[in-house]
Amino acid sequence: MLMVDQLLSNRASKTSLSLDVDGSDGENNAGSWWHQFVRIDDQFDGTTLPGLSMDLKNAATSGEMYALAIKSEPLFFFIVDAFSAGLSLDATLAIVHSAQRFLVDPLHFGTVVLTDIVESVRNLVSLNLSGIALLTSFTWGYSVLLRFVTIHSTGYLDIRLQLAVNDEIHDLHVLAVPVDAQKHSAEAVNTLVMKVLTALDARAIEKIIGVTVDGDPFHMEKYKHVGVLLRKEVAAATNNAAFYVIHSGTYHVNMVIEELLEICQAEFGILMTLTDIESLCKLNSSLFAAMGPEPTRAASAHWIEVYNLCEWLAMH
Repeated sequence: MLMVDQLLSNRASKTSLSLDVDGSDGENNAGSWWHQFVRIDDQFDGTTLPGLSMDLKNAATSGEMYALAIKSEPLFFFIVDAFSAGLSLDATLAIVHSAQRFLVDPLHFGTVVLTDIVESVRNLVSLNLSGIALLTSFTWGYSVLLRFVTIHSTGYLDIRLQLAVNDEIHDLHVLAVPVDAQKHSAEAVNTLVMKVLTALDARAIEKIIGVTVDGDPFHMEKYKHVGVLLRKEVAAATNNAAFYVIHSGTYHVNMVIEELLEICQAEFGILMTLTDIESLCKLNSSLFAAMGPEPTRAASAHWIEVYNLCEWLAMH
């Protein structure tokens, strides 16, 4: 809604003037006007934030406990309907006054002035942003992990293969390393994968029966071609027409979240992409801390297990 967007822009502009140059507001260190609507902690469940059908007067997010004070729920919903029809603030006020003449109790809405209409806009925006905060609390991990990026926005390459060994199918996680999509082509990645497989087992290419492609389109679109190139390598070596390339479950979950964000954008005019969601997440210090340090290549139990599995596969 245009007037909601204008209200957001005006409020954001006014608030930004009060922030320090480094984006801090001092004590709260918000860094952005949006921060007041983003939870500080990550302990958030469905009972904390009621939906529109529940008691709006008690609607709040835990952490900062931002509560809404709604003068009249019937009036609020009436005004929301007027906003949905694209009416301006003044037109909405006129419609409310006109509607009061047809009510059994003309005082049902009380004495409504322009200030009440503006307050309803703010409450509507707050509810929308709180709803998005709820969505964020459920998807922030996906928004970071699905994009396969480090905290420095370096993309990840994640290659998983299925190999047939002694009539059994085994999943092998080959690579999970940070890469810069602007500097690495699919062909170069395919060559690297082939070198890794050959180093593990000279006949590895004959055992591959499939590959999954992971990651979101923004970072991984060009790497989807890696699966096609691997299929050609396998076909050239074994003439195996059954080799498959599929998107992993993570990719499909990413598509679902993108769809949810598109709905939010259409309904609220806020948040467009996973990048925006991640930006909101980064304003939340607790969530940001929960991501942990940037992954390293140091030895770990996980990679030792992967190494042992690779050795086992090479022996068969």
